[in-house]
Amino acid sequence: MTSRATEELLLKRCLTVAQTGSDALSPDEANLFRLVAQLVRTNYPAESAVLEQSHARYFSGHPEVAGLSFLTMLDTGLVTDLPRLRSMLEHQLANASAAEDVAFDEQRSDP
Repeated sequence: MTSRATEELLLKRCLTVAQTGSDALSPDEANLFRLVAQLVRTNYPAESAVLEQSHARYFSGHPEVAGLSFLTMLDTGLVTDLPRLRSMLEHQLANASAAEDVAFDEQRSDP
C-alpha cells in the first residue's frame, strides 16, 4: 500500500470516529486520534472532543500499552506532515458538515 493510500485510510478513519464516536482499534489509531484532536480543536471542538474520548477509552482499556508523544509519532513515521494532515482532515470535516446541513435543510423543506 502506498503512503498516500495509507494516509487516505487514516483520514477516513479519523472522520468516521469524529462523527460516530467509535473506539480506536489499535494503539496507533488511539495516538493518532489524540494528535488530530489537538490539530482540529480550534475549528472543530466537538469533533476534537470525540477523538480525545476515543483515545482515552482505548488506553483506559489497555493500561499495559503506553501512549506515544507527538514527537515519537513523527519520528516513527506514524505521521509525516502535520500541516497536510490538519488541512486534509479539516477539509473532510467541513465537507461532512456541509453535507449534514444540506440534508437537514432538505428534511425541513419536505411537506
